[in-house]
Formats: sequence, structure tokens, C-alpha cells
Amino acid sequence: MPTFFVVLISIYLAGNIYIFRRGAQALVAQPFGVKVLLAVLFWCGALAFIGSFLARNTKLPVVLAHTAHEIGTGWLVFTLYMVLCLIIFDLFRLFNFPCKYGFYISLFLTLSLLSYGYYNYQHPKTEVFNIVINKQTVHNEQPLKVVSVSDVHLGYGTDKKELKQYVEMINAQKPDLILIGGDLIDNSVVPLYEEKMMEELAELKAPLGIYMVPGNHEYISGIRKSMQFINETPIRLLRDNVVTLDHQPYNLSDTENAGIDLQFSGHTHRGQVWPVSLITDHLFDQSYGYRKWGNSHIYVSSGLSLWGPPFRIGTDSELVVFNITCK
Repeated sequence: MPTFFVVLISIYLAGNIYIFRRGAQALVAQPFGVKVLLAVLFWCGALAFIGSFLARNTKLPVVLAHTAHEIGTGWLVFTLYMVLCLIIFDLFRLFNFPCKYGFYISLFLTLSLLSYGYYNYQHPKTEVFNIVINKQTVHNEQPLKVVSVSDVHLGYGTDKKELKQYVEMINAQKPDLILIGGDLIDNSVVPLYEEKMMEELAELKAPLGIYMVPGNHEYISGIRKSMQFINETPIRLLRDNVVTLDHQPYNLSDTENAGIDLQFSGHTHRGQVWPVSLITDHLFDQSYGYRKWGNSHIYVSSGLSLWGPPFRIGTDSELVVFNITCK
């Protein structure tokens, strides 16, 4: 895992150096003071991602920490699309089709995409599925309504205000049962206590209970600290209990062979932004959506919220409702 982060940071810094050099070429005619100011602002934004990650367990003013997190993680996607656009214009130049305003066009296209992605992220959709399973339950007379969410990533990215909106969305469905498919917490429990997010989670209502499995980010945050926080909410955390739920959608054929009726997973986010979604589609047998494997109904959610950059480009944030009828 440390090797992965070293490679990621190296690629990230290389991309920013590339953008910086192309920007310097485009701004060559600007006054020296303007270039210095823009250079300082650029590198403050680029390095904010590293700084916000290193300070994730530090108690900071909520507004400051949230702003630093938004800028730092948002710069990841800014870097991705700026590099892609600039490479295209460099290819034009290679084939003797230079564009004098390539940098400015790239900047405009990138900022437009980020604006769309932010709007799309702020407007989650609701997916509803009616499924039939071959078992008897106490709810045979009427469908069992299960509201399922994953990858909420509470922290400096998804704050208490957004959590309140999510809780209202979930309760509006009047669920019998609520499932949380992992990654409720982002990188640290510190901001959750700072904003007293357990108060909002206490508002979740479901007569048959609220169940959750830990995701990889509960371990990144410290599984003991994560468990301690969850124990202060009405959520029941399942860890290798009789009812076993998986966060990551691996070994789906095993689910089918075990005769599991419904598996709800998260983790993939479906990549959050294109073209990362192409990578997740390749990595997982089922990276997103509903599919029936034999008699097993499997749904992989793209997540209600997301990790890091507050953008959804080519993917959607979602809440999933299952109306389960038993034979």
C-alpha cells in the first residue's frame, strides 16, 4: 500500500509540473508579479491534497479543514482533465496543427467539466428494484422495503450538513430495514466528533434495524476508533456475524454458490469520474448496478457520497431501494 501511494503522488506531481510548464508558456507575456502570484496559488492548490491528507487526524477549525479538503482533493480531478486536454493539444502540435490558445481552452473545458461534476454529485438519484426471493419471512404479506447506501465517507468532505440531507432522503423512503455497505467514515473520526455527526445518524428510522459492515476506510480511520464511534449511534456493525455482508464486490460466484438471496456492495464508486470508471469496470466482475447470478440478486452501488474530489463525471451518486417479495 505505501508503494501505491508513492507511485500515485509521483504521477500527481509529474502531472502538475507538466501543467505548470504549459501555463508558464501561455503566460510568458504577463508581468513578473502576476506570474509569481499565479505560481504561488497554483502550487498551494497542488500541494493542498498532500497537506490535507497528512493533517487528517489534526483538530482544525471545521471551515478551514473542509475548504482545504475540497481544494486539495478537487485538484486531483483538475490535474487529470487538464493533463488529458493539454496532451491532446500537444498531439495537434506534433502533427503541425498548433493552437495558440490550447492552454486557455483546456482550462475552460476542465472548469466546465468540474462545474457539471459538482452539480451532479450534489443531486443523488434514487434507484428502486423489485425482487423476489424463494424464502419465507414475517413480511410475506407485503414487500420488505430495504434502503441501502454505501460510501458516505463522513469527514471533512461529507460534512454534517450533507449528512442531514442524506438522513432525510433515507427516512423519506420509510424503510423497514437500512443497510450501510461500508465506508461510512472517510479518513478519520476526528471531524465526526468535532461536528457531532452521531446526532444526525441518531435520526435514522427503521423498525427492523440499521446494519452496517466495515469498509476499507473504517480500517484507514482506525477500526477500533471507527467501532467506538458507530457504537454511539443506532447502527449495528456486523463483523463476521451470522449475517455476513461484504463491502467489496469480489468472488461473486461464491455468493451464488452459497445461495445468498441479496448482496449489496459498495467500494468501487464506479471510479467517480471518467475515465477512471473504465478501470473499475475492468477490475471487477460487476463494478456497478444490478445483476442476477443464478438465484442471487447482487447490486454494486456507486455510493451515496464519495471519497475526495466532490465531482461525479460519467457516474452518479445514489440511494438504492429494494422492495423484496418472498415466495
